[in-house]
Amino acid sequence: AALKAGGFSTHDFLVPNFPVPTQSSSPFPADQSGTAYAEFCLDVPALGDTNVAKHVVGFEAVIKPETEKYIHHYTLYGVGDADASVPTYGTCGGQVFGAKNKREMVWLWAPGVMASKLPDQAGIRILGSGIKAFVLQVHYDNPDSDTGKIDSSGFRIYYTTTLRANDAAVLEIGD
Repeated sequence: AALKAGGFSTHDFLVPNFPVPTQSSSPFPADQSGTAYAEFCLDVPALGDTNVAKHVVGFEAVIKPETEKYIHHYTLYGVGDADASVPTYGTCGGQVFGAKNKREMVWLWAPGVMASKLPDQAGIRILGSGIKAFVLQVHYDNPDSDTGKIDSSGFRIYYTTTLRANDAAVLEIGD
């Protein structure tokens, strides 16, 4: 509620009408248990002048009711290299990001998680010298191999052009 009342700008990044994976689907077939991971590259310059930095101050899942039961969790990464050549609103197609344009985790979501708000003193820098693209990894779970399900879910960012005092980051620990 604080994000919606905060007067922030928003932008939705959505999966481009992607078929929920089954064991026989391509290019991301599900394994025998119905699990598949798909990655989608989402271009941040859709938010305007790429030279003007902004701070992301919150994230929220945008889940479509018709595919909600197939989405296990999201992992969102940011790619900060200005030379990163990720396709806009398409699948990454197995593209490997080199050391020069490595990706960093910026947000996680699973069912039951509400919108996430960063502290008032910090934001995740996008554009300018910050993140130029997001890579959304979606863990699909389709144990019954239901066919014909098209996903267009994704996430919403809340952002501001007034930079906060500190740039935020995520500390990733574990395997």
